[in-house]
Amino acid sequence: MAGERHRLGPDGFLAGLDDLAEQFRRLLPYRTERALEQRLSAFARKRLSLVDDASEYEAATEEMMLLASALGSSAKLAFPALKATLELLSGTLREPGVPEQFGKLLKLTQRLARQHEDTELQAWVSGVVNALPGD
Repeated sequence: MAGERHRLGPDGFLAGLDDLAEQFRRLLPYRTERALEQRLSAFARKRLSLVDDASEYEAATEEMMLLASALGSSAKLAFPALKATLELLSGTLREPGVPEQFGKLLKLTQRLARQHEDTELQAWVSGVVNALPGD
């Protein structure tokens, strides 16, 4: 879906995202939350393992952000995947463009943690922010 967003245009892309969210909602009764969290985390690790050029981190990170957005009210299931992505990106912060993607994903994760009132994830994000260099 991330690769098609320019071809589809904003309206087509949002409609496709809504379709994916609906497909996911229909899947929920047939999978446990734990199983879904594990699959989403495995996807995050696999997707980032496919990056073989620094320029590809942007697409991989954007895909994770779109995934969380597509899950809508079930975005909490993607929290372990978002954390895994941030942890993997933190090891590549010297690569061109990665700090910006890391920042975008960190802000999204922070926003979702607040939105879903997940105090554990909020504390984790705060810890990451506090560990960053600078003032």
